[in-house]
Amino acid sequence: MSYKAAIKVTGETGLSYNALRFATPEEATAYAKNLFSRWMLMTGFEVETSEDAVNYVWGNNGLTAVTATNPPISI
Repeated sequence: MSYKAAIKVTGETGLSYNALRFATPEEATAYAKNLFSRWMLMTGFEVETSEDAVNYVWGNNGLTAVTATNPPISI
């Protein structure tokens, strides 16, 4: 299980998603808050669970892709 940001955009009736999946709801929330600070048409966000594999980590340096050579780390 993973977590994804569901973005609300002005003029759209549904939610929008990208392919980023995070290990914790806190990471997904931090990513969505950062995105919200940069997008002009974003009106809100939600964090939802996903059955997809975790593929990104959000940390002090922003996004880091999770790959076989760069696995997620526990802090």
